[in-house]
Amino acid sequence: MADEIPLGASIIAVCDAYDAMVTDRPYRRALSVADALAELRGCSGTQFHPAVTAAFCTLAEASDAAAALSA
Repeated sequence: MADEIPLGASIIAVCDAYDAMVTDRPYRRALSVADALAELRGCSGTQFHPAVTAAFCTLAEASDAAAALSA
């Protein structure tokens, strides 16, 4: 079923969901990076393409770690 959705759309879905979770909204505070990634992983295979989710989480964790080191 995941193959029926274009890869580009799957990538955008994961990126959009992550951005929505880590951004403050008028109705809720932003989630931490760790909580947002945990939520993505929890929905991997159902709401999000598993390979796209895994790749995104790996890159996001590396980026977060690099930002923490340079702070």
